[in-house]
Amino acid sequence: MNYGGLFESWEIGIAKKIINEYREKYKSLKLESFDDLLQECLICWLNLRDKYDPGREASKKTFMAGVIRKELGKIAEKARADKRKTIYESVSLDSPLNDDEDSSTLKDQLPAIKDTPPQIES
Repeated sequence: MNYGGLFESWEIGIAKKIINEYREKYKSLKLESFDDLLQECLICWLNLRDKYDPGREASKKTFMAGVIRKELGKIAEKARADKRKTIYESVSLDSPLNDDEDSSTLKDQLPAIKDTPPQIES
């Protein structure tokens, strides 16, 4: 990707390295495109790199690594939360399976439940 000279090669290198580490650590990040993660991390870095204080003990590279790790942590947590939210969403058995008026419903697709109680095998 070309970022129009916004980033030095070491900045892109650090972001790529940390993204690879986090994709190994968090399964939810493996589902995300590497290029999308890189772009999100670099945008976050672009917005925060002016906050680097050379008077502190950390180098600029260490500061950037912390920013990227924090951003990837947020992305991973959001993905986990979205997954939990999807698991707990309910679906009406009477809602159509597609946009056609005459479409079958989920209830139509499920096998009929018998009125008799289940038999216990001995």
